[in-house]
Amino acid sequence: MSGISFLDSTAKTLYQKYGNNISRCCLVFPGRRAGLFFQEDLAKHLEREIWMPESMSIRQLTEMITGEKTTEHLFLLIELYKLYTELTAKDQGLEEFYSLGNILLHDFDQTDKYLLDTAVLFHNIKDLKRIGQDFSFLSPEQQQVLSSFWSSFHFQPDHPLNLHFMSVWEILPQLYTRFNEILRSKGFSYEGMIYRKMANMLEEGKDNDFPNRYSRFVFIGFNALNTCEKKLFRFLRNKDKADFFWDYDPYYIEDPVQEAGLFLRENLKEFPPPGDYNKDHSLLQSPRNIKVIPVTSYVMQAKIVPGIIRKYALPLDKRTAVVLADEDLLLPLLYGLGTLTKDRGDMNVTMGFPLCKTTLYSLLDSLLKYYNQTGSTRDFRPVKMHPYVQTLDLQDSLQNVPENALELYERFIYLLDHIDTSEVLSSADVMLLPVARETRKLLNKLHLSLTLLDIEIGITVFAKLIRQHLSQASVPFSGEPLSGLQVMGFLETRCLDFENLIIVSAQENQLPKAYKDNSIIPYNIRKAFGLPATDQHTAMQAYYFYRLLQRAQNVFLIWNSNPDGYARGEMSRFIRQISFELPASSVTINPLTYTHTLPEVQPVLIPKTGMVKDILKEYLDQGKEKFLSPTALETYIRCPLKFYYRYVMVLKEPGETLEEADSLHTGNIVHAVLETLYRPFLGKTLERGDILAIIHPEKKFRDIVTGVADKYLEKKKEEGLLIEKGKWILFTEVAILYAERFIRYDASRTPLKIIAVEKRFSCRYRRVGIAGIIDRMDIREGNLHLIDYKTGVAKNSFSLPTDLFDSRLSARNGDVFQILCYVFLYGLTHPGPDLPLPLLFYLNAALRGKEAGMIRYNRQKIDNQAELTNLRESFLSLLNLLLEELFNFNAPFRQTDFIDNCTFCPYSSICQREKYND
Repeated sequence: MSGISFLDSTAKTLYQKYGNNISRCCLVFPGRRAGLFFQEDLAKHLEREIWMPESMSIRQLTEMITGEKTTEHLFLLIELYKLYTELTAKDQGLEEFYSLGNILLHDFDQTDKYLLDTAVLFHNIKDLKRIGQDFSFLSPEQQQVLSSFWSSFHFQPDHPLNLHFMSVWEILPQLYTRFNEILRSKGFSYEGMIYRKMANMLEEGKDNDFPNRYSRFVFIGFNALNTCEKKLFRFLRNKDKADFFWDYDPYYIEDPVQEAGLFLRENLKEFPPPGDYNKDHSLLQSPRNIKVIPVTSYVMQAKIVPGIIRKYALPLDKRTAVVLADEDLLLPLLYGLGTLTKDRGDMNVTMGFPLCKTTLYSLLDSLLKYYNQTGSTRDFRPVKMHPYVQTLDLQDSLQNVPENALELYERFIYLLDHIDTSEVLSSADVMLLPVARETRKLLNKLHLSLTLLDIEIGITVFAKLIRQHLSQASVPFSGEPLSGLQVMGFLETRCLDFENLIIVSAQENQLPKAYKDNSIIPYNIRKAFGLPATDQHTAMQAYYFYRLLQRAQNVFLIWNSNPDGYARGEMSRFIRQISFELPASSVTINPLTYTHTLPEVQPVLIPKTGMVKDILKEYLDQGKEKFLSPTALETYIRCPLKFYYRYVMVLKEPGETLEEADSLHTGNIVHAVLETLYRPFLGKTLERGDILAIIHPEKKFRDIVTGVADKYLEKKKEEGLLIEKGKWILFTEVAILYAERFIRYDASRTPLKIIAVEKRFSCRYRRVGIAGIIDRMDIREGNLHLIDYKTGVAKNSFSLPTDLFDSRLSARNGDVFQILCYVFLYGLTHPGPDLPLPLLFYLNAALRGKEAGMIRYNRQKIDNQAELTNLRESFLSLLNLLLEELFNFNAPFRQTDFIDNCTFCPYSSICQREKYND
């Protein structure tokens, strides 16, 4: 890298200035990602161990100051729709309002962040002569811009576009005001609303004493600031509580024509960095190798990346970044990078991919078209011929047209469930599972938001909403930021520096991207009132580009020279600029030839010697009280190396955000709710009425569930999990829904006797300590049942006992393996004539009124002792072999050969498993 990185330089300066008192500082970054890299750099300068200073994003800081949280976007959209239809008295469907609603929410957000007076901004200028009086605060040039815009309306007042615009424009002041009032009354907020509240609090001196929570506030790596952020910066600067560190280069700061310095020229004057901050100057002085590589097709831009990495022996670690100017190239890039198995480098992807570009979306879109045409045979052909449908043999299941919105929702969930459990599809397309799961999450949010906010819609409207909602969504990818080849978009590069930089799609209309004016506020008015527009948009992208070049040593700029519909065949104007203006750098423009090979993959092996052997022996030592759970054993089946990381080395899995683990948190809340509701009935025989009484009166039931959910979410919040207000409500409502449906299902099994809830169980089996928690035990019709609650897709059937111990089938059979472990080991420790019957209660199945419980072995329910007894001998024999292998100290821990098991493994960044094949 050319010089010390920006974050490292900042860390060094801060530690020299504040020493160990840096722990009392609050570090604020444009986004959360940079904070992780900063902490790693700071650790290199510490003389002894200290508490790391708290890091947060600017959004988190505004939420801390105000005590507000951002509400789920769909909640805001639906609330705005209800108010809009009330004010306009239009019989307009939500699907028709969807796009306009998103635009209005964006405009309201920006209006607040720039502290604009909405009554003035949305003013209808009927008398052009009054512009000088009504807008005297604007400059003559700005007043002229307004006059030019509004004169067009007076010239053509009856033009349809003008009439449509004015019908919306005239209600905007009232819509904005009423919308904010409604949100405040419900405790909801959008981001700009929180920003404005913060600015008002600072203006009024109601700062909640937040400046005294930290000794200093350090703002690192910002560029474009909105009005609220500037007000916050000034407030802390005037109190002598702030430091500002800007990442810039004289090349674009000192030249007023350079657009990359548009924002920083002003920021450096108003918020100068510390006087002792040693800012290196790199662009004009430091040499770097810049290779501009034209290719002849759109996809080749991504496919050529592995060849570049091989030819120049670029390290597959955080020193190397692949930055996509066009996010649509992510999938071909990932498949191409999958050929680098010889290098055994990990890959960290931190960006999103448009859902509408996926094969799954094409299937859903075809289904919606078919259902909208009320079952046309011709329109069903694309569905019938779709490879997913043919593989899953779902033609008959999908052909019947749903009768209402609920059936349509359930039909899509049914399809996604089958995709989720298809071994064939997931092995053929490693990207399918994350896409399917994100789609399921989006559909669940849409359905639940409509339900909770009492919006009744027909199937046609719901189908349109699904198409709109999914077409605008992205599938998020994220990984371990501190290791592996970094794959990201330009926004994700903020504050980060890389020694080796590969920029893909470096052509006009992508770098910089064409400006999209998705706003109800016309361009001229935006410009007059200082809202961001084309110039600001281009300046931000220019800054991202030039800032990345500052410390890079090897830069590869790939662009499509063929005008093939994706591009005009022109290299980016930024490339032309650096070719003429960076004399110290070697800029060459030439095609690159490369080889495309598939090296042999060598698995990772960990010998069971030394400390590893000693740790394993502890599970065999009765005096150590160390146990393995059935989950741990299932992990070993899935991948012995993952077991090693998790249960031998005890490496914590990376923390999950609430958005990344909806089902996990939902499951935990529902488990806690059911334990709370059933614990008072231990030892009692319950009839149908007794169980139904649990959910009555409704208020009491909701209060209990809400209390349990709040307790869980508060704990997660204390652990640092960010929870939006709307998300909090969603989790609580989902828990209420699951619990109520499950209790109603349970009532159909009466009479039953509750024996235990959340029962801790442990035993010694062949000297190995095995322990876990049984969710519930009850007796029904004379049979003791061991019950495991599950919130995921039902995976409760298997064909052969060997399937339960097969790594290739572990994703499908893990639930059954775990419950049978409990059943057979419980039977050994509690001898008796009968074994407890296993039940897997899938709450999703109960939610849809379907049977949820019995395991199926070779298509037969395990509901009698004969079936269990026949299975026990085979299962325990296979378990013996598993334990013998696990505790065979001559057999190393071996990375799984079944790469599908690596797709969502949190340790893939450690084992450096390549996840994608070409």
